[in-house]
Amino acid sequence: MAAVVHGQPNIYCLFLALAAKLLQQDGHLVAITPRSFCNGLYFREFRRWFFSHVALSHVHLFESRTTTFREAKVLQENVIALCRRTGRWLDSVKVTTSHGRDFPDISEQCVPTSTVMQDTSKEMFVCIPKTPEDAAIIGYAERWPMCFKDIGLRISTGPVVMF
Repeated sequence: MAAVVHGQPNIYCLFLALAAKLLQQDGHLVAITPRSFCNGLYFREFRRWFFSHVALSHVHLFESRTTTFREAKVLQENVIALCRRTGRWLDSVKVTTSHGRDFPDISEQCVPTSTVMQDTSKEMFVCIPKTPEDAAIIGYAERWPMCFKDIGLRISTGPVVMF
């Protein structure tokens, strides 16, 4: 799967790629995965390949990973993604967020796909805003004339957690 992966991404992206490849036209794929595929070098080729085959139509965020996945002792932030094989991206992505363990209250918004799927840097980042305010901030930041590298800043995801 050299066309799909770079480096050492988690195996779940290989599963998602195979599932997307097997989808029929207008078929749906739903997966609960770590959110890490949304950015980063290891997942860049995966994102490019995956989102050339399917359109993200709905993503669900969890306000707290420690509450929702307490028994599993999950260390990563997870999402539920609904994708569809359509041959083109949709105009918007539905974003829902649950605030409790048993989905007692869910907030919902529709966000333009151009806000969620960021390809201005050729990295195909997936930016999922939890609130309309987050979406506005993403839009504002995308209009900045410079990037962090231009002003001498570097971004790090922090140390690797061994478990």
